[in-house]
Amino acid sequence: FSFKFPVTVLPKKPIPETEKIYDFVTFSQNCSKNKGTFDAIAAIAILKNKYPTVTLNVCGARDEESTQIMDDIINNYNLEKNIVFTDFFEKQIDLFHHLKKARFAVLPIKLDIISSTVSQAMALGIPVVTNITSGTPELNKEKQCVLLSKIDDIADLAQKMMMLLEDENLANKLRVNAHEYQLQDNNPTERVNKLVEDLYA
Repeated sequence: FSFKFPVTVLPKKPIPETEKIYDFVTFSQNCSKNKGTFDAIAAIAILKNKYPTVTLNVCGARDEESTQIMDDIINNYNLEKNIVFTDFFEKQIDLFHHLKKARFAVLPIKLDIISSTVSQAMALGIPVVTNITSGTPELNKEKQCVLLSKIDDIADLAQKMMMLLEDENLANKLRVNAHEYQLQDNNPTERVNKLVEDLYA
């Protein structure tokens, strides 16, 4: 028996495509270790060796402690031109429009079964790299919808991010599959049918 969650509520009108300003975005209400913010920045340090101009937008509220940790990583690896910070948006619709400015999402969550941020990026058609948790492998059960990385393995995370940078066909496949997954997952009839199927499987 399995249960898919969370339900992602998106506006009825599709969020329009816009100019891509960032290679990657990582976002959460608050930047933290458990949300994978620091790992995402550290992975950029690895990618920078091959792609010096690679960019990551870090979107979320930052307290004094998290700011210090992120500043230390950025200074240690000279990432000042690679990392761009954005405060978290009060209105979700503004966040969705902002996320479309990124080519890919890197969301190395450590605790959530399936984070709402992963669901949101998938629904917006943004290819996702996330961590292997107790729930995320379910996203690839029928079709590959996300790239999965080992928790706390920065090299593996960077390698998965590099796959998106270097393989346009893979990125497009993830984009289509993830969007279809979210459309089905947010359809009440489909969700009930799936629950019944799982219950009697």
